[in-house]
Amino acid sequence: MTPETVLKVRSYELDSYGHVNHAVYLNYFEKARFDTLDSYGISRRKMLDNGLKIYVVRLEIDYLSQVFFEDTLQIKTVLEKLKRTSLTFCQEARTESSERAGKSVLVAKARVVAVWVSKDGSPCRMPTEIAEQYSREVLGATEGPKTRVRR
Repeated sequence: MTPETVLKVRSYELDSYGHVNHAVYLNYFEKARFDTLDSYGISRRKMLDNGLKIYVVRLEIDYLSQVFFEDTLQIKTVLEKLKRTSLTFCQEARTESSERAGKSVLVAKARVVAVWVSKDGSPCRMPTEIAEQYSREVLGATEGPKTRVRR
């Protein structure tokens, strides 16, 4: 099952045209990425306690439809690729509203590449514990990550 984050659009997220400002999607997608990692047992607290951070190094967003005040967004996040020092997420945001006749509409897509960073700010390898957790939670592997996680 793909983890999903549900958010309701607030008035201060709108621009002068009355729809969600494009920059706000950065926050929406970031929240959804960390919710997804947390659902796999890779919490932000656990990362910080181990001196790890994740820095976004590339971000592409396609804006496909407007989103308005009080619309509810459902954001699905897939951890597409996990390498030694980087992760790639694919994300989709959908909404349903009365203006859309109750149909779910894809409103934005994102592709995000991030790198693992150590306490001193330098890129580092993904910790083995996190690779193993990912293998168990996402891939259903019973063996170590060597057989299932891309290096």
